[in-house]
Amino acid sequence: MRFRSIEKSPTGIKGLDMVTGGGFPQGRNTLIYGGPGTGKTFIAVEFLLNGASYYGEPGVLVSFDESADNIVENFQTDDRILEKLIKDGKIFIEDVSGAADPSIGSYSLDALKIRIDDAVKTTGASRVVLDKVDSLFDGVSDRGGPSTWNCATSYPG
Repeated sequence: MRFRSIEKSPTGIKGLDMVTGGGFPQGRNTLIYGGPGTGKTFIAVEFLLNGASYYGEPGVLVSFDESADNIVENFQTDDRILEKLIKDGKIFIEDVSGAADPSIGSYSLDALKIRIDDAVKTTGASRVVLDKVDSLFDGVSDRGGPSTWNCATSYPG
């Protein structure tokens, strides 16, 4: 059996890029799975920050759990790089944190897809992260425990 090499998008996280053989596969989804506090959002945001800062690859973060303001505050650094990248249109945060709230009622996955597509087109994003994507399934029983998921996608430049 012959295996072909898969193009990778570096995360810019040295140890992670070493373990993954160069980063996340381009054009494919990468699921990051783990319990609360295991670093899923950190990896996802670093993937976007490093992509926009070092690799010329704009990104979109779709947040199902936290507001855009909270994300910016949580990742605030002295150089305010995340804020600068957002201001420059290199990173866009699509805040859908209230969309899956059962008290609001049902929401449309088609509408969500349109919002994501629009954000990708607006920024020219080649990196897309769905942060805490399991929120889409909050109404589904038997989810199998407290672990959560993030999904990072990288498209060939």
